[in-house]
Amino acid sequence: DLGPKQAAATLEKHYATFVTEQDFKDIAAAGLDHIRIPFSYWAVAVYDSDPYVLGISFRYLLRGIEWARKHGLRINLDLHAAPGSQNGWNHSGKSGDVGWILGVNGTVNAQRTLDIHDQLSKFFAQPRYKNVIAFYGLLNEPSISIPQDELIDWTEKAYKIVRDTGVNATQIF
Repeated sequence: DLGPKQAAATLEKHYATFVTEQDFKDIAAAGLDHIRIPFSYWAVAVYDSDPYVLGISFRYLLRGIEWARKHGLRINLDLHAAPGSQNGWNHSGKSGDVGWILGVNGTVNAQRTLDIHDQLSKFFAQPRYKNVIAFYGLLNEPSISIPQDELIDWTEKAYKIVRDTGVNATQIF
């Protein structure tokens, strides 16, 4: 356990060097026109005993969007990790049990994810993002163990939230 201050410093160093503006230049120079930017919910919120550092990644997400704009790229904005983990895989922030829709806090975590979309879609509905965010991803790879009717119900709610805030990007799931 790094502790909050050292974890924040470690993440700052990682984010500042892992992907740089040069990567965006290189992608554009290669003739590509879109880039997928996965991000986790703790870019904008943490809950209960989450071990994540709040907010640092959001600054770098915004920086990436601005680099994309500068170099003529469009963004596929992709919520990659939801509270409780939508699939139990390490890239969702937590290996193990699915705690999104399923489990003791599954319903709470599904609502938290809707709340995150409400917050983010209001932010990304601003005119400055309309021409750079081409795709808005609702959730990456939810578990096959989640009942389809509950997943469809959540997706319909998320879609409506994002649409109603004015995001004109194509929503993907």
